[in-house]
Amino acid sequence: MSLFAVACTGKTANNLTHQQNQSATSPSATPSECQTIQHNLGETQICGQPQKVVVLGPNLLELLLVLEVQPVGYADYFSFPYREFDQPDQQIPHLGERITSQPSNVGSLFEPSLEAIAKLKPDLILGIFEAHQNKYPLLSEIAPTLLLNYRPDQGWQQNLQVIANALKS
Repeated sequence: MSLFAVACTGKTANNLTHQQNQSATSPSATPSECQTIQHNLGETQICGQPQKVVVLGPNLLELLLVLEVQPVGYADYFSFPYREFDQPDQQIPHLGERITSQPSNVGSLFEPSLEAIAKLKPDLILGIFEAHQNKYPLLSEIAPTLLLNYRPDQGWQQNLQVIANALKS
């Protein structure tokens, strides 16, 4: 649904996003398998256990890898000329040696490609509040989206707990 359609419905972006997140969940999940996750832009409902995770930023990638989850898509600080990180140990500084998958390149941290993300059909998108709050309504149309703080004073431990809860890890 476009932002124009959002304006025409008279619904707020948060109300619409909540409804979209419910429809973006696994069709086989029952309501008892759904959970509401608190994050920096409110609440997001996630049903089932996400298997395909897109991560927008290296700090969130690090937390995902700590939980032993491999991303299907990744946005680094800068745009890179390749479609996939087929040699992550050489292409992703400091973290690549811990990546065993070949995540698709979904753009840069501040300019993620919504089209590339949508093609992956993710179950969950992890983004950074400070970088993605304006894109949240569009990201939420693709999949349930959690936006977390990047600031070190907010504590990486809290972000790790939110991600672990969302993944049921």
